[in-house]
Amino acid sequence: MTNTKPFGALRPLTNDDARQLLDWRNSDHVRKFMVNQDLIEWEGHQKWVAKVVSMPDDYRYYIYEVEGTPTGMIGFYGFDENRNAEWGLYIGDENAPKGSGESMCRLALDKFFNELHGESLETFALADNARAIKLYQKLGFQTIDKGEKNHHYLKITRAEWQQ
Repeated sequence: MTNTKPFGALRPLTNDDARQLLDWRNSDHVRKFMVNQDLIEWEGHQKWVAKVVSMPDDYRYYIYEVEGTPTGMIGFYGFDENRNAEWGLYIGDENAPKGSGESMCRLALDKFFNELHGESLETFALADNARAIKLYQKLGFQTIDKGEKNHHYLKITRAEWQQ
């Protein structure tokens, strides 16, 4: 699944990114697609970022940058003994260049399968987030049925990504 050349770059999340991440996460255009749509408070958020940054075996979070400008966030978590994991992501910059979401995802999938040696990756989107579901399917994710109506679950394996 490498038919579109990605642009931008991923860099590891640091504690210095906490404020930017919180601003993005609490913005209406991101928050409406989150399971928890409450505003996140600074103290709890700061602790979460510190935990994620300090536990690289359990969490791998990255800031997506376009021409040096932070534009989005993507993170892998829930790694099991077989290198299966989940991801969460969003484009925080409302003025991000067209195609930023797809580009960030392609870079992240390459990182997950080629650098982190992942075997499969699961994700979900709220059932009414048709844009995210369409993107995931374009990237090669397959729908998996978990019997939930409010969430659309998808999965991609190493073999599917390398096709």
